[in-house]
Amino acid sequence: MHGANVTNRESQVRAREKALEEKERQISALLAQKDAEIATLAQQIQQQPAVDIDSIVREAVSRREDELRQLVVKQQEAVATAMARREEEIMASVNQREKEFFEAWSARERQIQEEHEAHNQWFQQRERELAAEVEQIATARAQLKDVTKGALLHSLFFRGS
Repeated sequence: MHGANVTNRESQVRAREKALEEKERQISALLAQKDAEIATLAQQIQQQPAVDIDSIVREAVSRREDELRQLVVKQQEAVATAMARREEEIMASVNQREKEFFEAWSARERQIQEEHEAHNQWFQQRERELAAEVEQIATARAQLKDVTKGALLHSLFFRGS
């Protein structure tokens, strides 16, 4: 599921990049159009004598530089926005993966704890069983000792008479 989300987000980023490339092509076409307009104006200027050509050229160049600056700023903003969006997507994916890892780790800790508790219960039960067996053996030993002692006394008593 995580991989599908990342793939989906990457597809969205690629779509945005294609849209940005299309905008760049449109801007390039617009720049070409403006260049053509400047060339046309330059021709008109050459055809009109007695006009201050230098000031007209400076004005046209200044307008063109302003347009280019604005286009560059817009492009930089678009790239910065796309990068910020991608960083947010990556961080969301990282956070999701950390959450999944933590949940898996917690589940494993619970499983280990349950196994440990089950082992401790078995161990305690076995201790009780062994203690009961030791007590039974001690009782049987004492009874055997009493029976042996009684039999020995009985044989000594009846043998000697």
